[in-house]
Formats: sequence, structure tokens, C-alpha cells
Amino acid sequence: MLKDEIKNRQPQMQVFVERFSQDYPNDPLVGSSMTGWGAAELLVEEIKRNGDDLTWDNFLQSFYPFDNWEDSIHSSMKFGKGNYFGLTSKTITQAKDGEISPISNPATFDRASRE
Repeated sequence: MLKDEIKNRQPQMQVFVERFSQDYPNDPLVGSSMTGWGAAELLVEEIKRNGDDLTWDNFLQSFYPFDNWEDSIHSSMKFGKGNYFGLTSKTITQAKDGEISPISNPATFDRASRE
């Protein structure tokens, strides 16, 4: 089942739902709140990867090893020299009764074919 596959692959989604719902019970779980949470996950990972040697150049260079990074609420992220798309897969989800459930398979943009 698609819902179970995504939940098993991305337990971070449950963390997002629990924490965001607790702190902002009247705000929607979708849209800019989810996008912002995912961006914050990436920023925190970048800072961790740089450790005590955080400079602007090191920060930018540390994006390159991201190859289908899946420790985020987003499907996967990939960066590399010449590839600054980041997120190239998206799953349509539905927020209902306190849960976010996928209602589609991931749609992926292929950088090479532009499809």
C-alpha cells in the first residue's frame, strides 16, 4: 500500500505532523508550513555536515554530496555541480483527521530529458 510505503520510508513526516500540530494547532499542515519544515531540515543537515568549519564556501560545497538524500519530509533531494534542482520528486498528499496521507505515486522530473 502506498501510504505504508511512504510512512515507512519517511518517518520524518510523522515528526513534522506531531510537532507542528502541537505548536500550531490552528494552522494547516500543508503548503508553506510543510515547505518551510523541509527547507529547515536541509539547512540543519548542512550545518551538521560542516561542523566547526562552517564557511560560506564550505556550506555551498557540502550540497554536492546530496544524492537522493531521504532524511527529510520530501521524497528525496539531490544536488551536484550543475544540478541545483534539489527536489525533483513530489508526491501529492492529503491532510485529513490529523494525518498526512499520500494520494499519488511520486512524480519525478528527469533533468536529462526535461520531463
